[in-house]
Amino acid sequence: GIPETAQGDGNDRRSSEELEKFKENYQLYVTASGCYARDKPVQAAVLLHCVGEEPREIIKTLELSPEEMRDPDQILMKLDAHFVPASNVSIERHKFNTRVQQPQESFDNFLKDLKKITAECEFASLKDGLIKDRIVCGINDARVKERLLREANLDLNKAVLICRAAEQSQSHIQQLSQSKETVVEVNELRRNMKTGPGRNSNKRNNAAALSAGQSSSDDKRGSKMESSAGASRPTDFREQHVQSQPCGKCGKKHKS
Repeated sequence: GIPETAQGDGNDRRSSEELEKFKENYQLYVTASGCYARDKPVQAAVLLHCVGEEPREIIKTLELSPEEMRDPDQILMKLDAHFVPASNVSIERHKFNTRVQQPQESFDNFLKDLKKITAECEFASLKDGLIKDRIVCGINDARVKERLLREANLDLNKAVLICRAAEQSQSHIQQLSQSKETVVEVNELRRNMKTGPGRNSNKRNNAAALSAGQSSSDDKRGSKMESSAGASRPTDFREQHVQSQPCGKCGKKHKS
């Protein structure tokens, strides 16, 4: 149905867009149903039925005469006057001249919004050229901007082709990068599965046993060296002196 908010509530643009969508749907319906072949009062009744209950209450406030209420064209004209705000060209051009492509916004969405804004800018024959200029200024990829600036005799069609091709290439590169990362992860998983936790455990156990054996061997060598050193240690001078003195009782020299 048509918008149910009144003009001046801060939603004028949205209400105007919703009204345009409703009018398109209504025109499609009356054409497909053959209602155009009927009398005006019948068409008006179909229109009032399609808009819904709350919009019908708004229509009653639009001061239509009984004759106008029986004419669908008059009803739609009054709805346009109620919901469509007066256009301010300066404001619309300011929106156009400050519009830039947002992060993560597709180029096609950026282009569509530029064309939508220009509908209220009264650019006339300059429209395509100004849209092209706004694309060059507002595109968020610096490399694409540089490519557009290098292009001789750049027009809107060529600018659109360049931007779309760049966006598609970037998307393809990202997909390839993600695929490579997936392959690396799979290969790493396969290597881990081949080695397995048992093999890693065996390697650690063997290393620990080797280290323990080396430590035991070092201890044994150390003990032998100490024993050898003890056996070859020279006799202390005091011991030699005691051994060289004769016994006071028998007069012989004894070993201590």
